[in-house]
Amino acid sequence: MRILIQPRQISASRRAFRRILYCIVFISFLFAATMSFYYVGHKNGYIKHNDIAPTVFAIDVYLYQIKAYLTDDEGKYKIAEKLLKLGLFDRQYYYAGHDMMIDLAQDG
Repeated sequence: MRILIQPRQISASRRAFRRILYCIVFISFLFAATMSFYYVGHKNGYIKHNDIAPTVFAIDVYLYQIKAYLTDDEGKYKIAEKLLKLGLFDRQYYYAGHDMMIDLAQDG
């Protein structure tokens, strides 16, 4: 005699939550693979810091701009100040902070 088990129905909210978790796991594995590749390449001398520094700084500037987009004017001002101070390390920070300050000044 064969017993058939009926598959359970998954609610829409639980299915959406699972998709979010799958995306987070995928991003985690992607990050781990990227960092492993960078670590091995850096140790073996294939990747030099000066080759990837502009990309790393650009990504950091984008993250600050996203933070500024999600905050109020006072938060934008603090982020713009921080970017101006970080301009010591790379000009991308300075230009991003300068542009943010100009936008804040024009908005009043």
